[in-house]
Amino acid sequence: MVDLRVFSDCDLALLIEHGKTHNLPSLKAPTGDLIYYDASGLAQRTNLADAQYLPLIPEVVSDPFEIWLTFEKHHVTGKVDLLQRIVKSVDVEQKTVGLVLVAIAWQAKLHALRLIATNDRDDLNTFRVGRLLWARDRDLEST
Repeated sequence: MVDLRVFSDCDLALLIEHGKTHNLPSLKAPTGDLIYYDASGLAQRTNLADAQYLPLIPEVVSDPFEIWLTFEKHHVTGKVDLLQRIVKSVDVEQKTVGLVLVAIAWQAKLHALRLIATNDRDDLNTFRVGRLLWARDRDLEST
């Protein structure tokens, strides 16, 4: 499994591009949250094998299967960050690929940090941790 905690404040500075988040494009999730992203920075933080799925980010954000929310402690700095994982499976070239877009809360906005692709359902399930914030076709109010 990919270690999502391997990012630094330097990565975030690149992502935010000196705090000018109003210049970044955004996509709206079903929760109403806007996910800001910098395509070139996102490509730099995404594994080469997973980069082929970057054009699917609008679909992942606008039509996910689930959205999970969790706090994670950085294994080096000890800083605690709020992460949102947007989970979706897509059919690509006669195979199902699980995609997870990881967004981090920074300066009161959600910023896309990394896209992860997996063909392994068990690996995809490891990203389903924390609080289930939103799920397609599920009533979360009763849980």
